[in-house]
Amino acid sequence: MGAWAANRAQGIRNYPYSLNDTINPSTYQTLDKPGYWGVHAIGEVWAQILWVVEQRLIAVHGFSDDLFPLHPWLTVLSPRASSTDPVLARNLWCPSMVTH
Repeated sequence: MGAWAANRAQGIRNYPYSLNDTINPSTYQTLDKPGYWGVHAIGEVWAQILWVVEQRLIAVHGFSDDLFPLHPWLTVLSPRASSTDPVLARNLWCPSMVTH
């Protein structure tokens, strides 16, 4: 869908998900760059950060169906998702992972 809507083979994202920094250089500091103020740009960086965390956890612990229980994610992301910045979401999410 993204490729069709954007009329670009890579879709609407600037970079594909990757653990390789030369393929996807997005980090939290990317949000300081011009053009990264919109919700889609912020979401792209936030999604990359969460994807990297997931991949690193899988590398350490292996994959299982309950590696990432949905409850902590939903607790953090629901009703305040539209107004939660990445730092606040991280601070809310990390303790919830410890208690679940």
